[in-house]
Amino acid sequence: MTLEHAHRKAVRHRVTMTGSPEVSPSVLSEACVDVLPTVEGAGISLAQRSLRVPLGWSSPTVGIAERAQTTLGSGPCIAAMHAGAARSADAAWMAQWWPVYWDELFRLTPYRSVVSLPLRRAEEPPFGALDLYSTGEDLASTLSLPDLEHAVADPIAAVLSGAFAALYDADAEVPEWLGDDPAVDRTTVWTAVGMVIAATTQSDVDALATLRGWAYRNGLDLDEVASSLVDRETEVATVLAG
Repeated sequence: MTLEHAHRKAVRHRVTMTGSPEVSPSVLSEACVDVLPTVEGAGISLAQRSLRVPLGWSSPTVGIAERAQTTLGSGPCIAAMHAGAARSADAAWMAQWWPVYWDELFRLTPYRSVVSLPLRRAEEPPFGALDLYSTGEDLASTLSLPDLEHAVADPIAAVLSGAFAALYDADAEVPEWLGDDPAVDRTTVWTAVGMVIAATTQSDVDALATLRGWAYRNGLDLDEVASSLVDRETEVATVLAG
């Protein structure tokens, strides 16, 4: 079984376990840990316009690491998004180039090396990054970064953006577990979810439910609410207040 199929199978299994048709960023992150033996944590962050938001993670400890990068605006995740290429960092590298981030990572988590892969649609600029964490000193030496980009990061980007067609041949049927409404540009929706996560202690699933509930009560659709938040026309506090 190829890595791509193994990750897709792990995602399907995780979705079945949750009993929800929604393929959340946390599910995608957990599946990475399931199929990559040397990876002990995984997380996803997004960047859209001037926003950088944490989105989903495989464990609460990874959530701390993801929030630190987006709060400080530095680290391998941000570097991968800016460069449009995979970035790896061990303890010495992080201490030299991102000392504040390294201090947070060292004090608050057991992770000592990170690999970050950009998330993008086709040849467009990256809209986010997949971060892989290890307590070992050199995670990159245990992984093939080109294989990870093709087999894991690219499919995750397709799922998050709604570009499901990129995952399958033209005649193939898109599985139900990928969710509905593939025409929607989900990047904006997930960015809005990340804004709610950053302002609260909610999970990605709960934050999405918060947005959907506010949209329903105000006679709007989810895309309208997400765009309004990302464009700063509506404040997160307004949505949280109900």
